[in-house]
Amino acid sequence: MKLRNVILFSRIGLAIAQRLHSDGANVVISSRKAANVDEALATFSSHDKILGMPCHVGKSEDREKLVQETLNKFGKIDILVSNAGTNPTFGPMMDCPEDAWDKIFDVNVKAAFFLAKEVAPHIAAQDGGSIVFISSIGGLHPIPVRIPNSLVI
Repeated sequence: MKLRNVILFSRIGLAIAQRLHSDGANVVISSRKAANVDEALATFSSHDKILGMPCHVGKSEDREKLVQETLNKFGKIDILVSNAGTNPTFGPMMDCPEDAWDKIFDVNVKAAFFLAKEVAPHIAAQDGGSIVFISSIGGLHPIPVRIPNSLVI
């Protein structure tokens, strides 16, 4: 499959973005903070075939704008790599406050789902594509001081 248009999130996605770009893909680099986007863009020797823009994936208007700007610049989306995540609190799971749990769920689960839901119709309307969700190894090997990956009482 020829790589063309890819949306990537967060600083973890930088190596993925660099590789896909070196393989010829158009790449959209996004992070909640504009400074992170600028820092990532500075690592590329050429800004041909790259779009960088801030996007808070927990906000529907930001997700919609990201998808629309990608379509405006590149015409389609072939791959979505979603790796945005948050963990605003540390310690035993049973000590996790409700507002922290809400933030974890909103960003790590709901936002990824809604972004995929936003992109999927565009992928389905063309010759196919991929949606990739990046997750923490903590789901397989819990880290006791990071919640909600483990139940530490």
